[in-house]
Amino acid sequence: NFETPNRALITHEYDVKIDSSFKYDKFYYLFNPTEKLSWLKISQEGKRLSVAEKNTVKEIVKDIILDELKTEFTDFKSKFEELWNKKKGLPCFIKLEDTNYQNFLLTASYYDSIKRDQGEKKSKILPFFSPLLERQIKYEYFPLKNKSSWLYIKSPDNFNIKYNHKETVYIDKNNDIDYANSNNEEADPEKISLTIRNKKDTTTLENTVNFNFDIVVPPSLKAWFLTIYYLSLILLLLLLGYILNAIYISLWSPVWNINPLEHLFQKNDFGGFVLAIIAAIIATRGWLISEETILKKYSINITVFMVLIVLFYIISLFI
Repeated sequence: NFETPNRALITHEYDVKIDSSFKYDKFYYLFNPTEKLSWLKISQEGKRLSVAEKNTVKEIVKDIILDELKTEFTDFKSKFEELWNKKKGLPCFIKLEDTNYQNFLLTASYYDSIKRDQGEKKSKILPFFSPLLERQIKYEYFPLKNKSSWLYIKSPDNFNIKYNHKETVYIDKNNDIDYANSNNEEADPEKISLTIRNKKDTTTLENTVNFNFDIVVPPSLKAWFLTIYYLSLILLLLLLGYILNAIYISLWSPVWNINPLEHLFQKNDFGGFVLAIIAAIIATRGWLISEETILKKYSINITVFMVLIVLFYIISLFI
């Protein structure tokens, strides 16, 4: 669930079934994140669960592998310390609550910073004319072994999300993926969903599913933003051309000393047009204050346009 184009609340939900002999007084392994998760919360049917501290996890792992180390090494304690210090990830163990239910929902949620795809193609031709920095994101998901996983992604407020089937080259022998709810143009533009079925469990790398999706500005809002942007740019260039031409005529007295924009600028309606553009920029700028990622470049450029239009228009009145 994207709260901004940079930050998402990621929630994993597991349908859990246990038998009557389950021991609730023990800690059990849940997952192994590669780094510390921000604001991690683990709940069983809405009730927060206890998460084992580092030393407890270390003792649990030690009890599991110590007998094997004893058969291979004389100094097995120091060998375990070496392995522990070189471990990858931060193993997470939890203790379940006895709720008298054998079937329940286990939820783990945390915040994560989502980075754009480093291989994203950036416009090298006239980037000034592409002010909306829509994001392309490459996501990796590790499905449950021999299970079906449902993946839901919700866009940030005021943005749309779409599955980027052009960028995804998908060949996977381990998983079947149903993109039905991601390719449908009539589906909710703020959400995409897909089903992943793990049919062959091998290695973590081969089991991991990779796909691309884009966070984009809604088409109607994008049309408005770009219309105001290009109208402002055209007006700015007209004002600049008028001023430069007027200065050129006054300083060098050329043979053809006519300013072709003079009739346009001296009309009474032109001032109203300038004010209308300024008002539209101010109204548009008010929508951009809370978003500093996709609309950052647009926001800066349109503000500069507004200042220069006002400045150049005042100068044009005295020429």
